[in-house]
Amino acid sequence: MMLIIGEKLNSARKKVREMIENRDIKSIQDLAKKQVEGGADILDVNSSAASGNKEENMEWLVKTVQEVVDVPLCIDSPIKIPGISPPTSKPPIEVPVTAPTNTNGMLGGIIGP
Repeated sequence: MMLIIGEKLNSARKKVREMIENRDIKSIQDLAKKQVEGGADILDVNSSAASGNKEENMEWLVKTVQEVVDVPLCIDSPIKIPGISPPTSKPPIEVPVTAPTNTNGMLGGIIGP
């Protein structure tokens, strides 16, 4: 079985970083929905490059995304986030996989429980 990880919600991307810093709920939620509609089984979320309070940024990002999608989130951050408890079982481990595909040769894969 192959799972697709949507990785567009990453603050390393300038537009996403600005969305997080400006608390642009609609744009973040639209991006999350587009990834799920496009087939993502899991969404990777990262707010670490955004300016401001790192914990508040990640908490806001997670809650904003969870309001509109029901897929699991991969919290791409070493920061402990208040109100977000770690999973009770092993979380997925993100592994980049190179394969000839229609996504420029890169697929997101996971190894999980």
